[in-house]
Amino acid sequence: KLGPAKDLESLTMAVQSARPHEVAAVLKAATFKPGAPAYTTLIKMCGRNSHWEKAWEVFECMRALGVDANTITFSALINACGKCRQWQKALEVFALMKDKGVEANIFTYSAVISACAKGKQWDRALQTFEEMEANGVQD
Repeated sequence: KLGPAKDLESLTMAVQSARPHEVAAVLKAATFKPGAPAYTTLIKMCGRNSHWEKAWEVFECMRALGVDANTITFSALINACGKCRQWQKALEVFALMKDKGVEANIFTYSAVISACAKGKQWDRALQTFEEMEANGVQD
């Protein structure tokens, strides 16, 4: 068994091997205290491994510790949810992002549209695309 994570690499490995609902304990035990970029890295890793629950748990821990999520963090979480066909969760994250006043970029909108498409929510996907155009977001 590994000891508490002391850097991003060991924290990534610990989160990867943790079960869903164990992520908070892993993050709490770590001696390495990540900032927004490191949390974003963990969320992306969870998304790549199709663990949207773990990605959500990392995000919740980040918020509980008062670390502000940025555009890239929110986009990574939306992407993780979408990859796992959790379109409702992706829309929830997108709404939270707007509530927090964090600006969406082309990657954010693409992740939301993709999540809606995977969930066969064509109207929502189109609505999001239209919103993107209305906001003048381009690549």
